[in-house]
Amino acid sequence: MMEDIPQDVSYIFEAAVAHVRQDKIRTDHVLKLYGLFKQATVGDAAGPAPKMLQVVSTAKWKAWKANEGMSTLDAMNAYIDFTAKVCKRFKPEEYMLDAKEFAPVQDELSDLPPVAPPRKHGRRRKTL
Repeated sequence: MMEDIPQDVSYIFEAAVAHVRQDKIRTDHVLKLYGLFKQATVGDAAGPAPKMLQVVSTAKWKAWKANEGMSTLDAMNAYIDFTAKVCKRFKPEEYMLDAKEFAPVQDELSDLPPVAPPRKHGRRRKTL
């Protein structure tokens, strides 16, 4: 599931994930966000469903499986939109400005040559 994800969407998605981890959200909303997150980061759910006695694992798997066939970009956008809906303090438009500001800097940095690792401090042994 390799596709080109615009930097601004990726940046806002990461901000939404961080926001969800800090906020208290209803369990049914957490399951929907879990399914969208897994679809965006891993792709379609593979393998059989967990055993019915594994209630939490089954609920998570069903939430993930509900998004089967959704592209990474669509799953990220859905995650962002749903986060904005259930977390009133999360405002995606605030992160859009940040993403646009940093994108040119990231492009410039990617053109720089690699830097050699720093040398260890301390004495060098004399060789005889």
